[in-house]
Amino acid sequence: MWGQCLLISPVLTPGAKSLRMYLPDVEWWHFKGTESHLEQVRKDYFDEHEIIEDIPLHPTETHQYVRGSPKVNVWCGLLHDRVVGPFFFTETSITGNIYQDLLEIYIFPQINDLEDVTGNSTVFMQDGATPQFSLSVREALNERFPNSWIGRDGPIPWPA
Repeated sequence: MWGQCLLISPVLTPGAKSLRMYLPDVEWWHFKGTESHLEQVRKDYFDEHEIIEDIPLHPTETHQYVRGSPKVNVWCGLLHDRVVGPFFFTETSITGNIYQDLLEIYIFPQINDLEDVTGNSTVFMQDGATPQFSLSVREALNERFPNSWIGRDGPIPWPA
């Protein structure tokens, strides 16, 4: 038992197919995967006979909280005669490292393909939001677009 409100029943025997558990006399909820139900057994031992893949978790209460405001982060790029993206972030907050991954894994290869087809070089522009201003992002842009990117603290300043 972990505190007054949470019971974790770990499986300690490798390959076990069942687990004997004791639930004290309070109302317990059983969570397994995405399903939950009010546990019928209380103040007694019972055997969990399902194939055990997860640690059985039994809270006495559940609460759902919404942190911040519901939002989605999306990146989209306009290149020559095409749109790159949209790219939907699973993260609710974008850091410099996350943005740099987007650039190096998703955006730069598509710009490379476009430049190979058109024979033109690209001037990359961004508005200088906090993740875009991180040192590692600016270094990646300097390497990929030497003297040809527009943004905060870039070789071509963002227009004021």
